[in-house]
Amino acid sequence: MEKRDDRKTSDITLQMLAAVRTSTFNRACSLIVLAWFLLVGAAVMWWRPSPMDFPQFYMGGVVAQQGAWSDLYPTPREESWKNPGEPGASTASPGYDRLLDARDIGERFRFIQLPPNAVAFWPMAYLSWPKALVLWTAVMGVFGWMTLRQSANLLQSLLGHQTRLAGVMMLAAAFSPMMIRSVRAGQVSCFVGWAIAVVVTSLALRKNEAIAGIASAAGFIAKYATVFLLPLAIILHRWRLIAMTLIAGSLMILATLPLTGAAPYQAWLERVAPYLGRSHDWDGNQSLQGFLIRALDERPLAASIEVGVRVVRWGALLGVLAVIWLRRRTIRGSAEQIAIAAAGLLAWMAIFSPIFWYHYAPYMLITFGWLWLLIARGGLMRWGAVAVLALYFWPICAEPSLAAPEPLNSLMLWANLLLLLMAMIALCKPRPNPDQP
Repeated sequence: MEKRDDRKTSDITLQMLAAVRTSTFNRACSLIVLAWFLLVGAAVMWWRPSPMDFPQFYMGGVVAQQGAWSDLYPTPREESWKNPGEPGASTASPGYDRLLDARDIGERFRFIQLPPNAVAFWPMAYLSWPKALVLWTAVMGVFGWMTLRQSANLLQSLLGHQTRLAGVMMLAAAFSPMMIRSVRAGQVSCFVGWAIAVVVTSLALRKNEAIAGIASAAGFIAKYATVFLLPLAIILHRWRLIAMTLIAGSLMILATLPLTGAAPYQAWLERVAPYLGRSHDWDGNQSLQGFLIRALDERPLAASIEVGVRVVRWGALLGVLAVIWLRRRTIRGSAEQIAIAAAGLLAWMAIFSPIFWYHYAPYMLITFGWLWLLIARGGLMRWGAVAVLALYFWPICAEPSLAAPEPLNSLMLWANLLLLLMAMIALCKPRPNPDQP
């Protein structure tokens, strides 16, 4: 008996030591990722400023600082087929141009986000744009790091124990050209990716629903993306998360109204909202519409093709939601099934949005937890997961020197199509009966 007890105690001790080593390894990987994002993001941006998409957000803050709310939004050009954020697709107000010249920025993408974003960017206006860009890139690096941590935590929760795969996953994603470019793009993509990850984690693990509601509202105001997860929240009866989303979103708008007034909201509804459904032909647009524009060499797409894309888009969404609804009882009782359902909705969004820029990749990072889980389990689905991760690793569409033809240019689109297919297969797969031996 004593020998058996000693052996049991020894096994428990070894397991505890292994858990400590795994935890230490993952913590080290996490710190390496954070340092790496700050190095390749903020430090390099300080050395060689590259504004890219940043000026539109900076100028939103400048307009807010100056109180020039009537100059916030450009006037669309009816002859253009792109959204008014494009300089050639709109005409900026004289006041906006004066502020642009005063900051020595030059012609860049124009602000088309909801008015609360301009209020949020207000503090940046007290810095010159190169310094504000460094701060912005550092903040986006931190959000990228937090997003990867969310994905790693989801992987370990689905496995039911700590694993070094979580640390390996963070390192693999962080050192990929995909993630480096996303951090340095001067965009809000890493923040929105974090908001999506918080919502998905809350849905899957049923925790922090109040925080998830705030993240959902902030993600919607920043880039609208989190709204596509709300149907899943409704099917799962997560009323607290939904209520918090509505309350937080309403408070964000009401809190900024005394500063902005109602006029910017009216201008956004008239000059921006009607044109958000327009696509773009640049190689970095990895949506289905972007691919078809380039593959067919039609700018814009013919009306008949546009109609066909819309039919397929909404038909696919109905199909995804129908599968989730029919499997709702199984999904509600399984964190993994919820994560899979979320992956399906996110993949649908990425495929059928008019625009899915390559730097939107952080939106999909939370799905990496499930993909690495498949790799850990083995089987046929493992190779699908490896393919999705490999296609996401290096967005060659962002390399102008390569000029890859279609379909090689649209690697992220094919990754998202494969991810959607895998999610639907996993949801439709019969679950084992716990009553059977």
